[in-house]
Amino acid sequence: ALVIYTAIMYVYFVKIALVWELPKGNVAYMVSAFMVAGAAGGMCGSVMENRHFGWFYKWFGLISLPLLAMFWAGSLYRVGQYGMTEARIYLLALGFLATLYAVRFIFPAGRYVRIALMSIAVLSALTFVPGISARDMGLASQTKRLEKIASQIGVTDENGRLVKAHTDSDTLHKDDYRELFGAYAYVAGKKGWDYMKENYGFENAYDMSKAVIPEAVRQYALYGPDDYDAVPARISDIIVAQESGSPL
Repeated sequence: ALVIYTAIMYVYFVKIALVWELPKGNVAYMVSAFMVAGAAGGMCGSVMENRHFGWFYKWFGLISLPLLAMFWAGSLYRVGQYGMTEARIYLLALGFLATLYAVRFIFPAGRYVRIALMSIAVLSALTFVPGISARDMGLASQTKRLEKIASQIGVTDENGRLVKAHTDSDTLHKDDYRELFGAYAYVAGKKGWDYMKENYGFENAYDMSKAVIPEAVRQYALYGPDDYDAVPARISDIIVAQESGSPL
C-alpha cells in the first residue's frame, strides 16, 4: 500500500513541477503520513528483509527527498503568508523529524532509538513547556499578525482597538480583511471573548466583521473566495471555529 501511495505522491509532485505552482496545504499532512508509515516500516526488520518490498525501504531515504522538498516548500510558504498556528508548529516539528528519519535511511549509521528519543523530547517540549509550547508560539504569532494587519490598513485607534476606517464600498483591502478576520478568530479562540473585548473592542471575529469590515468584502473575508457570491454560512459555524481556536 505504501508503494502505491508513493506513486500517487510522485504523480502529484510531477504535476506541481510541470505547472510550477506551490503545493496545497493538505500536501504537508499527506507527506507527514507517508514519512511516519515509512519510518515504521523501516524499523520493522521483517519488512526490510521482505524480498518484494525490501528494495523500497533500502532506498526509502532517497525516494522521500522530493516529497520532503514539496513538504517544506508548501509549509514554509504557508507560514510566511499566514503565520504560525499551533497545528502548523506541530506539523513543522514532524517535518523536521521526518527529515531526520530520511537522512537515517540514506546514511544508516545511527540508531533509530536516538531519533525516537529526540522525537519524544521535541514533541513533549512543544506540548508542555511554557513559552515554547506550540500553543504559546502559535498564539504569539497570530496576535502579532492581527495587530500588524490592523495597523497596516489603518483600522486601529490610539488604544489599539479596532475601528471602521473604510467605506462599505471599499474593496481595495479585501485580502487584508480576510487575514484580519482569520487572525482575530484564532486569537479569540485561544484567549477568550472577555480578553478580546477588553483589548480589541469586540468579543468575537463575527462581531468585529460587522463593525469594521466593509460590507462589499465582508462575505469574502468571512467565507473566502469559494463562497464570495454564495449564500452565507451559518453564524454558528463561525462561532464554533473561534471557540476551538481554528484558523479560518
